[in-house]
Amino acid sequence: MIGRVIIWKSLEKLVQKQDWYTNGYRANIIIYTLAYVSHFLKKRKLELDYLKIWSVQDISDELEELVLNLSKEMNSLLIDDNPSKTTSNVSEWAKKDACWGHILGHANGLDAYFTDSIVNTFLPLDKVKDIEELAASKEKRNNDLASRDKLNSIDKNYWFMLLDYLNEFHDISYTQKGLLKTAQRQTRDFSTKQCHVLNEILENYGDEFDKYSSSRSLLYS
Repeated sequence: MIGRVIIWKSLEKLVQKQDWYTNGYRANIIIYTLAYVSHFLKKRKLELDYLKIWSVQDISDELEELVLNLSKEMNSLLIDDNPSKTTSNVSEWAKKDACWGHILGHANGLDAYFTDSIVNTFLPLDKVKDIEELAASKEKRNNDLASRDKLNSIDKNYWFMLLDYLNEFHDISYTQKGLLKTAQRQTRDFSTKQCHVLNEILENYGDEFDKYSSSRSLLYS
C-alpha cells in the first residue's frame, strides 16, 4: 500500500510539471495510467517491485519514464473526440466503461512504451510470493527479538509481585506459574514459546496489575 501511494504521489508531481498538462484532469489521467500499468502486468503475470519502491521511497527512472509516457497518452485519449464518446464532460466520460474500452482499443500503441528495460524491472508473480514470505519471516524474527529484549528488561521483582497478585486474584495455569517462577530468576534469552506465554500474561493482566500496584502505593505512601 505504501508503494502504491509513493507511485501515485510521484505521478501527481510529474504530471503537474508537464507542458502538455493544461487542464484539470490530473486525477483521471493518473487513474487511467496506473490502471493500464496494472492491466499490462496482470496479462503477463508480473508485478511491480513494491518492496524496492518502499525501500528507496521513490520510483525508478524506468518506471518514471513509463508512467510519464502513458500519462501523456491518457491525457490525449481522454480529451480527444471519438465516436464512442457520449459526453463532452471529460470527468463524466472518464467514469464510463466505454472510456476504458476506448483506451484498450489503443493497447498496441500503449504497450510499445513497455520497453525491455522497464519490463525487466518487474517481478514474476511466483517470485513476488517468495519475496513476501521472506519479508514476513524477517519481520516475525525482528518482532520476536524485540519481544525478547522487552521481556529481558523487566526486573525480576516485577515477576515476583505479579505472580503473588495472580495467585491471589486469578486462577492461572500451572505452565504460566512455572514460567513466572523462571522469569523471577531473571533468565535471559527466553524461547519464542516462553515469550509468547509471558506476553499473553502481560496482555491479559499487566494493566490490571499495574493499576493495583499503583493504588497500593498510594494507600501506603
